[in-house]
Amino acid sequence: MLKDGLVDQTIGAMIHELHHIKLSPSERYIKIVAFKFLKGLMDSIDCVGMTLSERVFSDGDITADRIFAADDNAGADIHFLRQVLGDLLFFMNAVEDVRIDANTPPNLRKYIDKIDEGAREKLVELFENGDLKTDDITSIGYLILGHHKGMFKSEVVEERFGDTKAIVEGEALKIPLQLFEEFAPEIGKHVLETYYKYCGKPKDPKDTKGSDGSPDLDSYFGGKVQGAVGDKLEKEFSNLPQKQVDDAAEAEESSLDDDLEDAVSKAVAKALEKLAQDEEEGESPNPKASDITLSGDINRSPAEALRADVEDKEKETLMSPHLAQQVKSFKDVQVFTTTEHFNETPVVYDAVIFDTVN
Repeated sequence: MLKDGLVDQTIGAMIHELHHIKLSPSERYIKIVAFKFLKGLMDSIDCVGMTLSERVFSDGDITADRIFAADDNAGADIHFLRQVLGDLLFFMNAVEDVRIDANTPPNLRKYIDKIDEGAREKLVELFENGDLKTDDITSIGYLILGHHKGMFKSEVVEERFGDTKAIVEGEALKIPLQLFEEFAPEIGKHVLETYYKYCGKPKDPKDTKGSDGSPDLDSYFGGKVQGAVGDKLEKEFSNLPQKQVDDAAEAEESSLDDDLEDAVSKAVAKALEKLAQDEEEGESPNPKASDITLSGDINRSPAEALRADVEDKEKETLMSPHLAQQVKSFKDVQVFTTTEHFNETPVVYDAVIFDTVN
């Protein structure tokens, strides 16, 4: 943004990210929530006679680091996990953006509005063209974002996740669980469709050999190693670096212990009910040739293409690698909300302090 001369938008982006630091759950928390929810679905979703967990976690080389690494040569199972976890993280972030931007102090709000103005035209265009569909998790994320920021009115969001006040004033740790439970049917279908896109529709496990005589390795290894691999991954996510021990960190651990398992169980039940209904009505997900381009890439929906474009721009940098590393070393960032009175008029603003010495 800055290289294009968009100074106010750059300030707005900085304010937005600093409010994530101040107001949002930790990256560790949201990754654990996303993975445990996904694993709960995969443990239960049938994929041609085996669970998705049995098929995906038959690969003992899968690790949390490999899932989030930028490795184009990774296997199809890792690409699948990388995609669906990224989709879930985007989905959570869309709602969190609504919450933290609405809680921005009034004197800084104009900078956030500048960013919204820049996004409005494209999102409204997608909405009016009917390109934000409820069978696409990225589209639902944009529907939630646009609806609650007043860009358009989505009947789906209004009916199912339309209480803006509940988001703005809600508990940051509980909102992702509520979101996943509400949209579990769409997420379950999305997970299975995404597996088919990256890995293809597998053989029936009763047929241990394909037409070419090759063994069905998922069928052979799935039941033997999937539990160990899945449990290992869950442990790796739980062992992601924790921020310094404070009240917020303790609250996150308490939520993971007390709330997550129950929320996952309810969400999985809703997802399975919808998948069973779709199968009964002949609408089960199936891999489509149109999902894959001639180069082997996955075709994207208009919403997914917009998201990819935004994420690519976020990767651009105006600083040298050395300076970027120095900036990343600023770990002790603190944000203080301050109120001062000028001519008896209260003014609320945020002061950002980071320690470059200790």
